[in-house]
Amino acid sequence: MYLGAIVGSGEAAQIIRAPLHPCTRALASAVPVPNPDRPRNRFVLRGDLPTATDLPQGCRLRGRCPLAAPVCTQPLPLREVAPGHHVASHMV
Repeated sequence: MYLGAIVGSGEAAQIIRAPLHPCTRALASAVPVPNPDRPRNRFVLRGDLPTATDLPQGCRLRGRCPLAAPVCTQPLPLREVAPGHHVASHMV
């Protein structure tokens, strides 16, 4: 969930193992690892959070998402991208 909108759903193990939505990818890449020397591939969101009273149209993450494209201003329902794994993203 991001700013009150569901961005993905599915079995927890599946979502943790293969995060697809950019918000989920960023959260999963931020989990600390026990070995600080292990290389990490961070998926970082940049930019400012929108206010809850002035939410962007389309994807609420688009102002911070490194994958954002003009299509992200369009409405986006959850869609099944793998069996039982639903994502609200035009870019996945």
